[in-house]
Order: sequence, then structure tokens, then C-alpha cells
Amino acid sequence: KPTDDLTGYKLYRHFSIADNPGHNSYMATLITGINSVDNVFFLISGVEGIEPQTLQHMKCFQTTDCRQLCILISKVDLIPTKIKLNEIKSKVFDFLDESELSDDIDPPCIPVCAQTKTNIDYIIDYLMAAPYPRALEVSIKQPLIMPIIRSFDINIPGVDQKKLVGATIGGALIQGFIVPGDVLCLYPGIVRKINDRYVCIPLHTQALEMRSDTSSNNLQCAVPGGFIGIKTTLDPGLSKANGLVGQVVVKMRDNVNSSELIKIVTQITMSYNVMTNVVEQQFIIGEYYVLSFHCATNRARLIRKTTSELTFEFMSGPVAIIQNEKIVVMTSPIGGIELLCHGQITSSMLSDSVTIMKQPDLAEFLANLPIRSEYDSIEIVNDLEEPPIKMEELMDKLYQFEEISTNINFQRTTFAVDYPSVETQKTTNSISVVN
Repeated sequence: KPTDDLTGYKLYRHFSIADNPGHNSYMATLITGINSVDNVFFLISGVEGIEPQTLQHMKCFQTTDCRQLCILISKVDLIPTKIKLNEIKSKVFDFLDESELSDDIDPPCIPVCAQTKTNIDYIIDYLMAAPYPRALEVSIKQPLIMPIIRSFDINIPGVDQKKLVGATIGGALIQGFIVPGDVLCLYPGIVRKINDRYVCIPLHTQALEMRSDTSSNNLQCAVPGGFIGIKTTLDPGLSKANGLVGQVVVKMRDNVNSSELIKIVTQITMSYNVMTNVVEQQFIIGEYYVLSFHCATNRARLIRKTTSELTFEFMSGPVAIIQNEKIVVMTSPIGGIELLCHGQITSSMLSDSVTIMKQPDLAEFLANLPIRSEYDSIEIVNDLEEPPIKMEELMDKLYQFEEISTNINFQRTTFAVDYPSVETQKTTNSISVVN
């Protein structure tokens, strides 16, 4: 519990927390939010227990590459007895068995309460023991790829024109790095439909400032792991109402290497794995589906189907895809989203009706950059510090559900006494005798 006086405290690591919605109506939001995470806390209410959307949420997790999963049973202060808690735990483990998780995923189950801070220390220990994301030493040497998760205009209404600042974009780096002064390219950029043709103009901008939280400290360098916000030279009007979400950011000097990683396409073909309880007959040629990849959703029509692949045509025009990225297919029946399948993009195509143009003022923009970048490459000089807590030792403790449940104060304790047909119920205020 650090205060303004940080004497005696040491900063070990930063975390970005993506609080994904639990209601079934927001399933599409959940899918776009989970694509960027390295660790997952799967929250199950100790009061409501396993609900219909709980299975859908676990399906979402199974579509990712994430292998760090921890189950939290929340609101344990509202669970009346330890017997009830054990019943909930049994249902949770039955649910995990039905979910058919990969063999390398064996999540612990921690009963917690935010109000009383019960077992919150175990959550902190779990985070501190978590491995570093995405092989950091290797990924910073690769060309930059960052999908935009959010975009916004930070200008106050009515601000003087001379004080206007550029659009802010937010996301998490998949690979590469960004330093202030880097020239960035956004794909597919501005997309316009003129008569029966689409025109794409990839956008170029410069990273002016970067932050990872609300503090006034600007980042000198951004690497994979955690969300960042980047102040750019883009027209702030483009970023209003998350107008740039789904764009993919690369670095201009990486363009030679990035051209094969990022493509502007109108059709994609994907391999697919059908979700549990989904039948093949739900994939109908000519029907419309919702496709989710790199933190964005796009409506598409199924135009071809085989036993191993599906081909979709995007209805909103050309989009940017990342080579070999994962993709989730879902439909929107009455009552909420239903996940149908997930897979990987195997091939793509750009329609002849699409023209890709260069930004008209690109030469002038590059000649008048506000700041200059000083770094062409970075490296980790010192070894990454080992986590202060060993994951193997912690997991041995977390698997002991009975032991970590001993500090829970239940609403009442039921116990038997030596008189036949008599049961006493002990509460915090009194003891009542039943029968």
C-alpha cells in the first residue's frame, strides 16, 4: 500500500488491466479485448455461480494463445457457509473439465473478496510470479506491429486552433518498439467508397509522446507488454468515437520488412476449429457473420466452405490483417453473441475494385517532422530481473484450496450439538436454535 512516501518500496513491474464485461450482450467487446492479454483472471461469482455466458467466456479464452489462467471465486463474504463454498468449488471444477482446456493449462482456484481484501495477496503474488510477455528479448528486434484498440481526441471543445493537438491512439505492441520521433504508418488508413470502387490511403504520422498510465511521466521507449497511449500528428477528427480502432500500426523504416506481415485485403480464407456444441450446419453460404481479429470486429459474408477452410468477404470494404493471425467467427442471434469457430488466416485476396493510394502530402510531412527520432534499434542491456516469487512454489500453495479458504469469515457457521434434532446457527450477533 504505497503512499506518497515510497521509502522502502521497490518498483518491480507495471501491469495494464483490461476489465472485460461479463454480460452476454457484450460478448463482442470481450473478444476484441482479450486478444492483447498475457494473463487472465476468470471471475466467477460466489453468489450467481456458473451462468450460461460463463461457458461462452471460457470459449473466448480458448481462442487465444494465452496460457496463464487463474480462476477467482468472488464475493465469498456473501457465501453463508463453508459447505456452500465447497459446493461452488465442485461446480467450478466440473465446469473446467467440461471446457476441455489444453493439457498445459491447469488453473488454480482462489476464493476472494474485494470488500474484506480476502486473499487479495495471493492475486498480487500470482501477478508478481507471472512470466514476462511474448519473449521480450526477441520480439523487440522484430518489425513493429501494434493494433489500435482505442483512439480519442483529447482537445477540449472550443480550444483555440493554435493549441490543437493531434489524435491519440492506444493499444498494445505485439512486437517491435516505439520511441518518440518514430514515423508510423496506419493500415488500411482512410477508406472511402467512390461509386463502385474503394480507395485506401494509408496514413503516416509521428509519435510525439507516449504514456502507459495517467501520470505525467512520458515513456522513453515502448515495448510489448501493457497498454500505451501515443500522441500523434494525426488530425484529431479521425480519432473521434474510436474512429481508428482496427487500424494496424507499423514503423515507416520497417516498411520493407512489414509489407509481408501486414496486408490490405477484401477476402480471407481461414482454417477453423468448431466450438463445443456448434454443428457444421450453422455455416451457410451467403450468410453474414461477425469476424474478430486484432482487437476489432468486422461483418463478413461466407462465400466458400470446405471441410477444413472457410472463405469470407468483408462487407465494409478493405481491412488490414496480420500474417497468420488468429481469427474468431461468431453470429448474433436474438439474446446475444454465439461463438462458432476459431482458426488462423491461411490466405487472403485484394479485390480489383480497390485502389491503394499514397498520402498526398507525404513528402511535405516527412520534410517538416516536429521532432527527430534518435534510435534505430534498442537492446536490453541488463538481464531481465527474475520475478521475486517463483511460480512453481506459488502454484503448490494455490492448489491447496482448503488451506487458502481458512481465512474466510462466513456469514454463519452451522454445527451440531449433543441434543437430538437440534441445530444451532451461529451468526456474528447471536446464536439461534432451530427445531
